[in-house]
Amino acid sequence: MRPSDLPKPRNKRARIEPLSVLPVFLDLHGKLAIVVGESEGALWKAELLLQSGARVRLFCRRPSTAILQLVSDSDGAAELVAGGWRSAEFDGAALVVADVDKGEVGQLARKAHAVGALINIIDKPEFCQFQFGSIVNKSPLVIGISTSGAAPVLAQNVRSLLEAVLPADIQARAKRAASIRARVCARLATPALRRSYWQAFFGRIFGFEGEQRGCDGPPHVIRALHVDDLTLRDVRALQSANHIYLGEQMDPLILNFARREAQRHQAFKSGDIDLFPPGSVLIGRI
Repeated sequence: MRPSDLPKPRNKRARIEPLSVLPVFLDLHGKLAIVVGESEGALWKAELLLQSGARVRLFCRRPSTAILQLVSDSDGAAELVAGGWRSAEFDGAALVVADVDKGEVGQLARKAHAVGALINIIDKPEFCQFQFGSIVNKSPLVIGISTSGAAPVLAQNVRSLLEAVLPADIQARAKRAASIRARVCARLATPALRRSYWQAFFGRIFGFEGEQRGCDGPPHVIRALHVDDLTLRDVRALQSANHIYLGEQMDPLILNFARREAQRHQAFKSGDIDLFPPGSVLIGRI
């Protein structure tokens, strides 16, 4: 078999299964966020927004001691407006979070839409344009977990599991990466070289120091036919692959672990893995 005989990339299979919601991350630094209400839920959302760098304007009829303390400790980032919300003070808001009575919801939602702000009404999903999920905070690594409201306890359990299994020094490693990113980009000319460098950089904390993976690593053969039989090294290879060649009788769920940018190729048969490009992964009966 010659390299020219290798199958062409295929585009028919979706790279990702359907999503109930699209996970996105908002940069709120310096932007205005409105919080209406004095409940525990409103207080927690205000704290989250402040920790995300937003300027927070709180409308509270009866502010609690905890809310007063939050405003006092915010160094001016939080502003307390006593009494009910006033539409004139919504101008320039990036988002609005509220815990209000049913009678106020419609008018408040219309005002938020009028100023172009995203809105979240606590416990009223029909009025929510975005959701707050469970958070694993290893900033700058931030992991959001959502079940679209179907099973909040499941999201909390997943968060607890991630907190337990992530390496203890992952946050320090992420901060170090941020501090040297510009220098790495300047010294390594191509995306493939940079990806290979970062794979090795983060591989150390996951115990992959001895592996030769990335853009110039040898092909990796995954002989597991079912997703439950994948090894940790198989998953690692899938996440760094440039090309993925699909053999016979493979479980399509295996591709959920694959790097999204990798080119995927039709099913094939071959006995010589050395003919395949560096950084490729072969799955199934090869």
